[in-house]
Amino acid sequence: MNNLIGQIIRSKDRPELRHGICLKGPWTFDSHSPYSGYDWESVLDFDLVDVVGIDPYKFHSTDPSLAPMLVMPDSGAGVRR
Repeated sequence: MNNLIGQIIRSKDRPELRHGICLKGPWTFDSHSPYSGYDWESVLDFDLVDVVGIDPYKFHSTDPSLAPMLVMPDSGAGVRR
């Protein structure tokens, strides 16, 4: 669906239109997440994506701040390597 939407937006030849996706914050790429091994490039043409958003959130008050969670490997699961 994302590829189709990206193609439709490109076909309009209107530079003010953008296509974006939203990922599940650090959990998307955390090695403990079921999503971490997903082959994104096999299903999503990143040439059609103009903007990537994230949906970061904390599960527990003891979770680290969002900044480290988004830049440290495996911090989405609270495990730092």
